[in-house]
Amino acid sequence: MRNIRFLALAGLLVALSSWGFLVHRTTAQLAVYQVPAELQPFFYENLDYIVRYSVRPDQRRNSDPSEGPKHFIDVERFGPNAA
Repeated sequence: MRNIRFLALAGLLVALSSWGFLVHRTTAQLAVYQVPAELQPFFYENLDYIVRYSVRPDQRRNSDPSEGPKHFIDVERFGPNAA
């Protein structure tokens, strides 16, 4: 019983350690809903494309060993007004 609990907890921690494709897609879709009104027609028209390809960086990271270090952006390196 103790081993089952440990394995369940370990599995949960692994699952929670990454966002996963579903969360990336959901975040991309929610971001489109927040664009300024004058840009909405373009983004709404391309919503399916944006959502579908929002996971492309993660797919590339998983298939290209050299992509991992390039996958993240350290905004702090660009100063206080970068974001």
